[in-house]
Amino acid sequence: MAEYNKDVRSVLKHGDSLAVTLPYEYVVKKGLKPGDKVEVLWNDFVFIEPVRPEEIRKRMEKVK
Repeated sequence: MAEYNKDVRSVLKHGDSLAVTLPYEYVVKKGLKPGDKVEVLWNDFVFIEPVRPEEIRKRMEKVK
């Protein structure tokens, strides 16, 4: 079974939306910076995965 890190985060108001900050260790490990895109999958749990520019280009090519 995979090992998970656990952290408690506050839900913040951001304009008309709500936001949750990412843990610093995750940001560093994934090499994220402001403006990067992430894919959010949810059901009973929320999963966040970085979307790299080359992945976005591949997805856009499939749409064309």
